[in-house]
Amino acid sequence: MPRILSHHGLRPLLFVLLLLAGLCLQGTSHAAEAPKEGILLVAFGTSVPEGMPAFKAVDAEFKKAFPDSPVVWAYTSQIIRKKLAEQGQPVGGISDGMAQLAKDGVKVVRVQSLHVLGGEEFSALERAVLLDVSKHPGRFDAVFLGRPLLESKGD
Repeated sequence: MPRILSHHGLRPLLFVLLLLAGLCLQGTSHAAEAPKEGILLVAFGTSVPEGMPAFKAVDAEFKKAFPDSPVVWAYTSQIIRKKLAEQGQPVGGISDGMAQLAKDGVKVVRVQSLHVLGGEEFSALERAVLLDVSKHPGRFDAVFLGRPLLESKGD
């Protein structure tokens, strides 16, 4: 496998892998049936109770906008995930969320970053999605990755 030297090379590679996966699987699905879609919401995470109402509001809006799609959460912060698990409120990482969506029968995944900026955490999210797709070829027909809120000068 070629070595990726920068995160800029990751997007075209991810696109090509997802396109190839979609083309390979296109003939295996039934034309009359639309593949089941699901959403993976990815945030840095929070263990602060005062922050949870905002996350719950985002969750409710996504579930209202996509009522037939499972909505699964993943946190990129391992520290937050560990802290929540110790409190009996586990939230998984990206690979956990992708696995849950696959278990739910999802074939088209829409990964939506809730990060404000496209910094280190978002780059890690991109790599984690690519790694998951490459480790589990054929698990999904397509995986789409939404960009952070503030990414360009226009934003």
